Amino acid sequence: GELHRACIQLAALISHELDNVMNRGQEFAKFELVFGDAALILRLPDLLAEITDDDLRAVAAELTPTSRAVVEVVAGATR
Repeated sequence: GELHRACIQLAALISHELDNVMNRGQEFAKFELVFGDAALILRLPDLLAEITDDDLRAVAAELTPTSRAVVEVVAGATR
């Protein structure tokens, strides 16, 4: 369905982004900074493929219009 198509499109986008050496370096750096694992981007399409429609419904049910989150990424900050 729609979820499967979105995963395929995202996997294609990731593959395209990683074709360029500069983009690849930036994406690896971003994933290392945010997740502590640069190689995670290479596993991302497989991880996204594991998401089910029921997973999305469960997460969507937890969201409310008044919920807000702010994430601040600070380079060099300790975890």
